[in-house]
Amino acid sequence: MEGHYSKKQEEYMDNIHLPDSACNSKWEDTLYNPLRGNIDDLLKNSSTDSILYIGCGPDAPLFNCNLNKRSTLNNLNKITFSDISLKYLKDCKTKMNGLRKKLKYVQEDITQGLAEYYFFIMKRIFKYCDSAADLQTKLEDANKSITFLLDNYPCDSDDLNNDLYHFIYSEMVATYTGIPTITFCEKELKQLRSKGFISHEDAESLNKLVLEIWRKYNDKVLENHITNLTTRLKPNGIIVIATDIEKVFDDPAIESISSINTQLSKLIFNDIQPITSLNADDFIEWDDSIRNDNLNINSPSLKPHFHKVVTLAYKKVA
Repeated sequence: MEGHYSKKQEEYMDNIHLPDSACNSKWEDTLYNPLRGNIDDLLKNSSTDSILYIGCGPDAPLFNCNLNKRSTLNNLNKITFSDISLKYLKDCKTKMNGLRKKLKYVQEDITQGLAEYYFFIMKRIFKYCDSAADLQTKLEDANKSITFLLDNYPCDSDDLNNDLYHFIYSEMVATYTGIPTITFCEKELKQLRSKGFISHEDAESLNKLVLEIWRKYNDKVLENHITNLTTRLKPNGIIVIATDIEKVFDDPAIESISSINTQLSKLIFNDIQPITSLNADDFIEWDDSIRNDNLNINSPSLKPHFHKVVTLAYKKVA
């Protein structure tokens, strides 16, 4: 089972995310600049000297800008870049070499195996179905059992490094850990439909089930992620997580897609307290519409849209 998910993630990044971001100036204007502003506001009154950057990818957008104008980063002595992909960490290292800081690069799976397990579950469902009705039944069963299965999965704590930090930033946008699996499921449904195995109506109904399972997975990963990050904070340290919570299409006839079921205001944890609003109405509008004509992707989920991105911030109680 090991390794299949990370390959799917790299496929998604290489084939969709990176080609689109390279030609899409809207990403800077509507996502990264606002996120940098949020981070700088949180760092202003902080004595932070070490930061862990989770989900840096090959470009590390938080630092991939004019750092001379970012006075809030001057006090940083140590920066650790974390990603599941060793390939992207190598690319990141090349791009960040100009930073005059103590730099470290760590390959780790922040889901502690949950993303791999989730992909394994969904892959088996599609591999072993023998009819549209059977696929429907298997997805309904998975929707009922996914939370229990994830709750009882033996997460591997060895997947995470044990260093402590004053500031942890986790970028769970675009590469949200379940997206490669959703992309895989959508491709499978499209192939089944093209072969006449399922109808257009079947595909829409089945995709709704796939999304329901995905949201339950996202709920579990987000809660686990924040809990785990708490153990990696120094006293009075700060956790910041940028994550997309809803996809809204330009066409009002297309129903928006929520990423999670959890109400943000109910994300309460021991040892940390929220220092930003947990209101879902406080969001960045990230314009993520595909603008790269070379991608040639015909997917309903990639029609013109924007994401609602929230910045969740917590401080560790001393």
